[in-house]
Amino acid sequence: MNKWVLDASVAAKWFLPPEDETLVEEALGILSDFGSGQCRIIVPDLFWCEVTNILWKASRQGRITRKIAEEATRTLVGLTFQTKPSLEIIVEAIRISLGCERLVHDSIYVALRGDERMPPAHGR
Repeated sequence: MNKWVLDASVAAKWFLPPEDETLVEEALGILSDFGSGQCRIIVPDLFWCEVTNILWKASRQGRITRKIAEEATRTLVGLTFQTKPSLEIIVEAIRISLGCERLVHDSIYVALRGDERMPPAHGR
């Protein structure tokens, strides 16, 4: 079974208007694979805040309604993604951030990938 570290930007594509997004088909493929049991998804705990912040921002910009943002959040919460505490990988994340000049919250996903020995599923 494939295992994926899922970036919040990928999950947000499941709910945002497709005409405004790139790589929607690929993102939906990941969701389909997860739903059919072909892959396991793991996310850092900050994933949940990041993806709902994307939905909040899309609602404020008028790209989606508040109702869609709330329904999308309920749907996401219902998914059984394994969630890893960021604290457990934060030392590795800062090492990656300092070495690659990237934001720590982005490096959390990379550190999680290394921690789980998984391929990344990201849209950035």
